[in-house]
Amino acid sequence: MIHRRDIALEVKQDERTSRVRDNHDEVARQARFYLDQTIAQLRPQPIASAQYVGLQPIEPDGAIRQVSWRIDSDGLVASKTTASLNCEQLLLDASYEEKRLMEKVRQNLLWQQHTQQARGVHHGQP
Repeated sequence: MIHRRDIALEVKQDERTSRVRDNHDEVARQARFYLDQTIAQLRPQPIASAQYVGLQPIEPDGAIRQVSWRIDSDGLVASKTTASLNCEQLLLDASYEEKRLMEKVRQNLLWQQHTQQARGVHHGQP
């Protein structure tokens, strides 16, 4: 459901001629415009990822959501740049300590969520 306060059906009656006029066609045109825009936002966007040899100066711009650079210290593979369009690549380079920290944060957030829900249920009862 989309609520727009700037779109309203107006009906007017001319007292002299008793003719009734409205803006139904204009309201329908504006409603179609906003509905088309909303539907366009719901359509899936193309997802892609591209890799470039070397370190490339690519900046996120909305469609490009993530840029990552990898420098190979072994010399087996050249350095590379990865740009992701309408998605974000998982970065699996987290250390053991970083993974444990993220797990603690996740558990803490879940605990807070359950606590808030429990308080809301308790306070909501008479």
